[in-house]
Amino acid sequence: MRKRRFSILLVPEDNSEVKHLQATSSHVRIALLVLSLSLVATVFLTVQYVSRAEDAAALARLSKENSYLQDQLAVLEDRVSEFQAQMADLVEKERVLRTMTGLPEIAADIRKVGVGGQGFEELYGPSSSLKEPAGSLNLVTADLDQLLRQVKLERKSFQDVEIAFQNNWEKLEHTPTIWPVTGYLSRGLGPCIDPFTGQRRFHEGIDIVNRLGTPVKATAAGTVAERGWRSGYGWVVVVDHGYGHKTTYGHLDSIEVRKGERVKRGQVIATLGNSGRSTGPHLHYEVRVNGQPVDPLKFILSDVVVD
Repeated sequence: MRKRRFSILLVPEDNSEVKHLQATSSHVRIALLVLSLSLVATVFLTVQYVSRAEDAAALARLSKENSYLQDQLAVLEDRVSEFQAQMADLVEKERVLRTMTGLPEIAADIRKVGVGGQGFEELYGPSSSLKEPAGSLNLVTADLDQLLRQVKLERKSFQDVEIAFQNNWEKLEHTPTIWPVTGYLSRGLGPCIDPFTGQRRFHEGIDIVNRLGTPVKATAAGTVAERGWRSGYGWVVVVDHGYGHKTTYGHLDSIEVRKGERVKRGQVIATLGNSGRSTGPHLHYEVRVNGQPVDPLKFILSDVVVD
């Protein structure tokens, strides 16, 4: 079969010679195939370029969003830590209030407020995932869930304390719950070395250091059971608060109340001094329950000693 031939004339704009090219149908088909493949390749490469550009833009946007979320997660972790510290302080205050009202302390396993619930891994996945950013979010979520359960527990506990307060108001008025004087806590209840004899002895109260003449206040309502000089204590006041509670204020400089006088919580009863066996101006303060010395710090509600 005879092949068809095609002629192509190239006519220049100047007067140079006209060029004559000949091609067979096979040549034309090959040229069209190459042109088609080139067109397809161009379209494919253009689509790939646009797609990669869009992917790069999306990746940059996601990276920016991830950085923002990580910053927000760090802020959230700080807030959770802050709330946990506040909750621990609230739990301690609630424990003191329960002691004051005679309510039993909440058991440690109940404080965990997770008894009977799902485990961490059941709720948030394997603990190994905590190494990843998503794991950090899971951990924060777990802490928040626990805090919410603790809030519910403390709310119920404080409702019980409020009822106990209402039922025991008279007793609470006579329970020593404030600092007797401002100053610096220099010694607590327990074994110590006597600065005068060098012998080991039991210190039956707490010592609070401040300047001579600093006002000393009754820590609860009661009746002055003793005022005067006592060996070792110097000038001393003892207040009987009833319900087995007595407080002692030693090393005083002056005494502002009479024996048998009724006093209120916060009333000035003396001034801080350096009388008796004392190495410097301070108040020796004791709380006794049924005659036995107990740690006054267990009764005091405020952590602040210094004005």
